Amino acid sequence: MKHAILCVLLLLLVLSVGAQEREAESPPAPLIFFADELILMDEASGEVEVWTDCAPDYMPRVSPNGEWLALLSADYDLRLCHLITREVHTIAALPDTAMSRPHSQVAWSPDSDRVAWLVADTDGFYVAGYDVDADEITVLIDDVGGYPQQVMWGQTGLLVVAQLDGSEAATLYSTDGD
Repeated sequence: MKHAILCVLLLLLVLSVGAQEREAESPPAPLIFFADELILMDEASGEVEVWTDCAPDYMPRVSPNGEWLALLSADYDLRLCHLITREVHTIAALPDTAMSRPHSQVAWSPDSDRVAWLVADTDGFYVAGYDVDADEITVLIDDVGGYPQQVMWGQTGLLVVAQLDGSEAATLYSTDGD
């Protein structure tokens, strides 16, 4: 019986040390403060620095899993900033036919795999989406009526809020655009 208890205690000790080593391998997630600039704080050292590579040009959004920050830049591009590794990916977000800067905030899918935003095109408005794993932009909703203001992504699909005839309306779309 004493051998069994000793084995269990040794196993618990080894498991807890292994868990601590795995946690120590990944850097702590930075804290984000928004002002005129994006400022990061290292939780371990308390040091603060401006993250100029991922400047918040236009209302950034943190992904549901807390790994990414997405924003539309002043150059009309989608910028994805990894909050742990601090890698910055810039994706050309507007086609040549786009009329103006995207006028919505980005919206993350609930699983943090895709980002969506509104685009004003010569033919009207549509919702574009970027798939992080596939590294590609697609049109999620090809014809949004009225004057869209915002796109939001929930468990059941995409919600687009638009002005129609002087009032606001919200339309729920599937991720297939229906």
